[in-house]
Amino acid sequence: MTAGQAAADINMGTFATWAGPEHIVMNVVRCHAEHSGTLKPVSDSDGTKTTMAEYNALKGGRSM
Repeated sequence: MTAGQAAADINMGTFATWAGPEHIVMNVVRCHAEHSGTLKPVSDSDGTKTTMAEYNALKGGRSM
């Protein structure tokens, strides 16, 4: 499962109506990096953009 698929698969429950539910993407990208051994001190902005686009496509949101 990709980070985008994982983020889209998370049931946000009552928080799904909050503004910006796609913020979960940044947390999932970091978790994927940590568990794959690729975590770096600097944020993975390219990976986050790619994951955000995938998340939005799966959730029917806007693309970046």
